[in-house]
This record gives sequence, structure tokens and C-alpha cells, in this order.
Amino acid sequence: MKLLVTGKNGHIGWELTQLSCHWVIALDRRDVDYSQPHRLRDVVREVKADVIINAAAYTDADRAEAS
Repeated sequence: MKLLVTGKNGHIGWELTQLSCHWVIALDRRDVDYSQPHRLRDVVREVKADVIINAAAYTDADRAEAS
């Protein structure tokens, strides 16, 4: 089973990348710009993962509220 995880540097994403029972492909914002859906779609098609887990999050609450 091939697992694609976004947000590899966050708490949940990091834990998921430690799974040894799956072939894990982990991404973060340096690997793909999440604000460009077409690029993310291209990566998903290229990887052909069986399962995708989106663990990416925006955690700066003050900045998020200011936007």
C-alpha cells in the first residue's frame, strides 16, 4: 500500500511518516505549493497513492485571523 502524507513536518504528519508498514511518500510546503491546486493534483497523479492523508495545517492563529 502506498501512502501519501501532506504536512510531513507537523506533529501528525511526522508520526505518519514513521509508519514502517507502508510505503510512505511525505510532502511539505517546500515540496509542493498547497495554494496551487493544479500542482498538487499533478503530484497526486504522479505518485498514484492508494491512500492520501492531508495533515497539512496553518497553525498561526493570529495571522490567520488578520487575513
